[in-house]
Amino acid sequence: MNITSTVSYKNLYAPTKGTSGTVKNPASTSFLDNIYTQPKSGSYGKVSNPMGDIDLYSELQARAVASPETIAEQKKKFADMYVPAATARKYYDPSLFGFDETKSYYESDEWKAFELEIAGERKANRAGCMLVQLGAGELPKFMDFIMDSLKSGISFEQALQNHYDSLPQIYGGGLLRGNNDWFLVNPSNGDVMSVSMGGREYTGWTEKELISDREAAYELADDLNTFLRYAVFSQNDDDPERVSELISYIKNKQAYANFDRFLADDEKGVSETILQNLIDAGVLKGDDEDEDEEEEKAVDGLMEAIRVHQEELRENKIDIEESQKAVAELREMLDSRVRA
Repeated sequence: MNITSTVSYKNLYAPTKGTSGTVKNPASTSFLDNIYTQPKSGSYGKVSNPMGDIDLYSELQARAVASPETIAEQKKKFADMYVPAATARKYYDPSLFGFDETKSYYESDEWKAFELEIAGERKANRAGCMLVQLGAGELPKFMDFIMDSLKSGISFEQALQNHYDSLPQIYGGGLLRGNNDWFLVNPSNGDVMSVSMGGREYTGWTEKELISDREAAYELADDLNTFLRYAVFSQNDDDPERVSELISYIKNKQAYANFDRFLADDEKGVSETILQNLIDAGVLKGDDEDEDEEEEKAVDGLMEAIRVHQEELRENKIDIEESQKAVAELREMLDSRVRA
């Protein structure tokens, strides 16, 4: 049984600017310099071909910078550093997710779960939280945006406001991109206090999809909460090297995230957008990097051919003049590839 999407409630509570005053940037510039372990935006180029019938998840894994095995190992490695969005999860009760055809929607457990999240959202607004909207695959780019802002001397609160202001207001009245995940973040401490999942605006959910989509959104909230704790609200006893690795892991794991809630309505270009967002943040390899890898392999092959030939020259004492001609030809081939 499908239900009508409840995402439309998001316009009930307009995002508010934090009332706690400007938050000083607690992260030093030198510390932030060490966090960047991925290439910056655009360094991998573009998605050159339309997705067509290509399976998105297969494409994500094929392009991912980090393998599934690496992500699994790092998940265990950084388990002690992870900081789940505990406040938001107080208003998240998976046991309520279910459908009872004998009850109306407003009498159902799903409505109770919805009301519980609304209560969390109201509390977050009273605490002066600010809205962070993230579309499919946008968390890594948002992470770069926050770190760039802090390095430029912009406060965390102002960075959140700038990010909000940069989003297109497609519905007017302050309601931005209603099919995205919404997070209410406390600018004074980075606490993710409320989560509202996006997607499936037209198709609705089955029970299984509803549970899966909500959990995917809350997992993203855990990633966001952990990132803010270490990148924005660092502590003196934090290990910069481990923090750098952790943040790289949070970014790279998005290649294996659940994007079903964004793909369900079959809107054109969603898959390409997801790929491009992750390519721009260095989480996926772009098409031009694949070409670079082939070029590097070709150059390595030529260099190895030269090395082997020179080794044969020393061992077998073959004709010096003929050898020099061969090496010159190989080097000319190498030079022409490099110039190309």
